Order: sequence, then structure tokens, then C-alpha cells
Amino acid sequence: MVDNQYISIDPNIAFGKPCIAGTRISVEFILELLALGHTVDSLLDDYPQLTREQIYAALNFARECIHTEYSQEPALSLEQIYRANPPGA
Repeated sequence: MVDNQYISIDPNIAFGKPCIAGTRISVEFILELLALGHTVDSLLDDYPQLTREQIYAALNFARECIHTEYSQEPALSLEQIYRANPPGA
């Protein structure tokens, strides 16, 4: 599933948890902060080594994991989702 340039899994980093590539910041940590009410902008301020694209990649990785675990249908790509549900529509 990790065909994403922004997410890596290395058994020697963060106990093998999915992390932002090139960092020790786990996808789980980003989700925890967002669940606690932090915004993407506050994460970018607090962790200047992160980019908006990396944070969104972490969210997409989590979405794909949930879909894989709980659905029998193939996951749609973000492009397919955007085409079916354009922002502002």
C-alpha cells in the first residue's frame, strides 16, 4: 500500500510505524494531533520540516488503511474522489 513518496515504513524507525518519509514523525502522531484539535496550519508552524502535502498524504494513508481493513471494494484514488465530488459543488 505504501506507494506514496511521502510515507515510509522502516522497521528501524518508530518501531516500524508508517512515518513521513525522511522523518521520525509517524502518521499516527499526525492523526493524534489533528484529533486533539490542532489544525494543519498549526502543525506546519510547530513542525516546520513538514509540508502541507505530507500532512495530507498522512491523512490519505490512514484513509486507505481504513478502506482496506473495512471494505471489500478497491479504494478510489484521490483524483477519482475529487472528480466525483468537486470542491465547492
